[in-house]
Amino acid sequence: RGDLPPMILVAIDGTVNGECRLIPQATFFTNSRLGRFEDHVMEDVWDFVHERYPVDPDRSKHVMGGASMGGSAAYRMGIRYRDRVGHVLGIFPALNLRYMDCRGGMLGNFRPQCDRLREDFSQHSLAAARYFGFIPIPVKILLKPMINPRRARDFVSNENPYELLDTLDLKPGELGMFAAYGTRDQFNMDAQIESFEHRARQKGLEMTVIRRKGARHDRMAALSFVPDVVAWLREKLGDDTPAGPP
Repeated sequence: RGDLPPMILVAIDGTVNGECRLIPQATFFTNSRLGRFEDHVMEDVWDFVHERYPVDPDRSKHVMGGASMGGSAAYRMGIRYRDRVGHVLGIFPALNLRYMDCRGGMLGNFRPQCDRLREDFSQHSLAAARYFGFIPIPVKILLKPMINPRRARDFVSNENPYELLDTLDLKPGELGMFAAYGTRDQFNMDAQIESFEHRARQKGLEMTVIRRKGARHDRMAALSFVPDVVAWLREKLGDDTPAGPP
């Protein structure tokens, strides 16, 4: 309909073996003992696309995006490689991987007065999510395939978008940021996003956040945010059509 300029969309498989599972091994598109997924994205795929297709070289035309795990990776790599990426977007992305609520858990609401980072990932009962509303998924199930549990804190810290805001010193105007989430997210991404947004605002960073009451962490919610994503991209990419598609 002309809502967006012509563009090339690249979708990258972030699964370990190409299979979809109810509770998959989470790679987070990072370099771990599951594989060098970040290098695959930012070296193999990035170079292939730029060598084979008429991609606009302007970084302001480059957008990284994803949902859930992919949204977290988009933010992480967007902040890390902002010399090449101009904008990041995430639909219920995990933006504070060391989030800790006021009671020491991971599933409580965000409160600015309790904005602190988790140090210990060793507890067997520490739930990262609740499937079907009551089946707990321990965080160790997600971390153990990727890293030695004894190194979990340092590994998570290095991959945490929340912390990269400071460790890589993201400055105002360097990166366009968009996030959308529902208030009934089973993985409590709403709290993680609110925590990230709080820190971003403290640093004077602009961020577009769409909050949908009652939406969950599922396909239906993701699709409901597509019009918001298109509107945001239209604003960021502008109406001028470049010589080559972004």
